[in-house]
Amino acid sequence: MNPNDTENTQKVDKALYFQVGRNALDLCVNALLWNDCEIPKTILDMPSGSGRVLRHLTAYFKDSEVHASDLYEHHLNFCKEEFGVHSILATNDNQHALCAKKYDLIFVGSLLTHLPLSGFKSVLDFIANNLANKGIALITFEGRFSIFAQQKTNWKFVSDELFDVAYQDYLKHGFGFVDYNQFEEMSYKQDNYGFALSSPSFVIQQIFAHEGLRLLSYKEQAWNNHQDCCVIQKIDGYLQTTADV
Repeated sequence: MNPNDTENTQKVDKALYFQVGRNALDLCVNALLWNDCEIPKTILDMPSGSGRVLRHLTAYFKDSEVHASDLYEHHLNFCKEEFGVHSILATNDNQHALCAKKYDLIFVGSLLTHLPLSGFKSVLDFIANNLANKGIALITFEGRFSIFAQQKTNWKFVSDELFDVAYQDYLKHGFGFVDYNQFEEMSYKQDNYGFALSSPSFVIQQIFAHEGLRLLSYKEQAWNNHQDCCVIQKIDGYLQTTADV
């Protein structure tokens, strides 16, 4: 494990660290099986961090070409050295980025949970542009259970003051975001980085706005016992819902 990984600190239960990564692999394998997909030849993990999920993907899909994408080079360097994967240095706006290869499987874990609406839409555009025909993507979100956990339990994602900023917009629009950097001096490469809440209906609307993306499933509280997970598939020539989203 990378000692510089923010997901690997003295405060983090090491068993939980590996369990969360294995949980992501289970979600990917089940999505492939349930939807009669072939073994993916190309896989992208974004953001990869230092391999919390990536280590499981490379161990299970031994014959697949696995790529790691992240904003931070120290994460990518670790993944390349430790797991022998290809790396893609991400930017703040990947909306129109086209990768050298199309991916049969993309896992986007805990990324749209931290981005404003512009970043949310940009990531969906990236997925739509870089999934192979019949490829699938799994994306996680903070949804209704996260609201319950923040308001009814001792589990706090952020302070109640910060949470309420995102929650009030969530109630109005189905999506809410609060930028950490608005309130604290934090050093991130991201232009905007914070906490985002997304309702299932909002997520589905955004997916339906993309030509060629088909919704396969949406499961609440699927990853790490709190994040929702949506599975989508790219089908060339598939319909687009012309909704005002």
